[in-house]
Amino acid sequence: MARNATLAKPVFNKLVGLISEPQPNRLVIITGDKGGVGKSTFARGLLHEYLERNEIPSVFEADNSNPQVKRFYGNSGLNIQETDVTNANRLDEFIDILALQVSQEGEEPIKSGEKVLIDLPAQSNQFFFNFIKDMNLFSILEDRLKIRTTMVVVFSRVKDCVTQLKQLYDVTGKNVEYIVVKNAFYGY
Repeated sequence: MARNATLAKPVFNKLVGLISEPQPNRLVIITGDKGGVGKSTFARGLLHEYLERNEIPSVFEADNSNPQVKRFYGNSGLNIQETDVTNANRLDEFIDILALQVSQEGEEPIKSGEKVLIDLPAQSNQFFFNFIKDMNLFSILEDRLKIRTTMVVVFSRVKDCVTQLKQLYDVTGKNVEYIVVKNAFYGY
């Protein structure tokens, strides 16, 4: 088991922007099928890893009912911005904020290695999927803003998580990279 974790570490580091790559701006979206599966725990762990490496990511707290990232890091000096993925206007604002953070008046990025982390709330996938489709979100992010996206999907013990991963793939396809996290707390 430890050998597999060692082999996976370079791939993981690339997918969350911890190592250099040709297009270093990285958006990490953390999602899962329901509440309590470990999405926010994963987000806090990744945020901690960024901070340990002296990288200051842009953080968006979308889980307004259980804002763990804001609760744990709200007084740390990080700029944690709240957003609502169930509100199309707020999601448009999210894209506008990303554009301001990685670009100037032209289309060229001025920051290299910008990390953006968003922790989605439980059961928000359908709203977010519709936004992705309507906006052609990942084309905008990659083509215009030069941001590569990683979807982190935290699995629980129920079959619905596999169904939602398939739905996510049907919407996002190969436009994003994926990390699937199995929460070992459930003992499977």
